Amino acid sequence: MKISGKKRTEAQSTPDGQRTFYALFDRREGADQDVSFVLQVNQPGSKTEEGTHDLEQWFFVHRGSVRFTIDGEEIVAGPSDLVYVPRNALHFHEALGEEAAELLVIDHWPQDSENQLGWDFAEDEPTAIQACQPIEPI
Repeated sequence: MKISGKKRTEAQSTPDGQRTFYALFDRREGADQDVSFVLQVNQPGSKTEEGTHDLEQWFFVHRGSVRFTIDGEEIVAGPSDLVYVPRNALHFHEALGEEAAELLVIDHWPQDSENQLGWDFAEDEPTAIQACQPIEPI
């Protein structure tokens, strides 16, 4: 695995303010990079859209409780749990409880991955993090 040494900690938030991202190591910084690390803060009740990516993902739950649905199987994870999402698995997750869920998301692109950024956007459309609105750092 190759990991960029460049830090990028500017916070980004989804338009509805329900999820905030801190890109610690961003794959878009170099074509030879095959991993990214993102701190994701999900407000209670927030839910991602169901989808797939041509990459592997690990979600380390630091705080809160999260329900993951991976290829139809539900997993409820809490602090110190690590959830693996296989390549191209249909998945989404939802923050449970009354406190924000904090996750460290690790994305890994296998060498034969056809998906260059991890999100299927046309060239003129922003990636998921680029589409978010900047907010003040915590």
